[in-house]
Amino acid sequence: MRLSKNTGFPRSIRLISVFLLVLFGISSGAAQEPVIPGDLVRVPGFGAPDLRPPKPAIGAVTRIRFLTTTDFPPFNFVDASGGLVGFNIDIAREICIVMEIECTITAEEWAALPERLDSGNGDAVIASIAMTPNNRARFDFSARYHFSPARFVSANQPGNPQITPELLSGHKVGVVRGTAHAAYLAAFFSEANVTGFDDRDSARTALMSGDIEYLFDDGVSLMFWLNGTGSEDCCKFVGGAFQESHYFGEGIGIMIPKGNDEIREVLDYGLFQLFESGKYLEVYLRYFPMSFY
Repeated sequence: MRLSKNTGFPRSIRLISVFLLVLFGISSGAAQEPVIPGDLVRVPGFGAPDLRPPKPAIGAVTRIRFLTTTDFPPFNFVDASGGLVGFNIDIAREICIVMEIECTITAEEWAALPERLDSGNGDAVIASIAMTPNNRARFDFSARYHFSPARFVSANQPGNPQITPELLSGHKVGVVRGTAHAAYLAAFFSEANVTGFDDRDSARTALMSGDIEYLFDDGVSLMFWLNGTGSEDCCKFVGGAFQESHYFGEGIGIMIPKGNDEIREVLDYGLFQLFESGKYLEVYLRYFPMSFY
């Protein structure tokens, strides 16, 4: 399962001047976020020192053949010059640099990725594949390097209230039907006046027109909508990030064949080096122009 595709992705990605808060680890529930003046990008931290992976044996892996796709900006896509770029692409390349190993990155059709990995035509898939139980039953994964929390957005208003079930009681909240976000609202915000929509575009239109007061959806998708022209600067994030893994998953890792511990250890150690050195932060800010945490 892939993260939902973004709409309204801007062609030129703006790097914001930020106050920077690095969050160490991902917890469940609504993250408690202080209100800090100015532009702010909150960056998730996945590499806590007490979770340091063991250093792999020198020479255990000399080459990694990554597989990806070209149709999922900003994670993996083709730029104006025809080059393969994106958040996933840069993460793969930085792993290879820090581990001093040869790497190739080949684009395939999305549906073909599992079969290509199974048949030995690649060593690892870096294409925003979620670590779901079904995927874990068939493949192994590296450590997590990305997670998209759920967020509320509303029409622009002063302040940033903490979103609670009590606050939204009786208020009109939109969500796409049949999603994990709809299930979360049903479980924890049962007193809200929830309206289901067939798709994101309909829900966003309802928010912009005032038919609903809040919209609950995937944080990354909402971020690019808010930062693009489609939102017409109507709205903003309110409250904090919701990160309950039971509803919103474990996040994103690099997918590898079952039992290939040598590759997994190289990927895990490489990712940790990126987290610890600040290189992950550099790549992250390159592709995410505003905070979705």
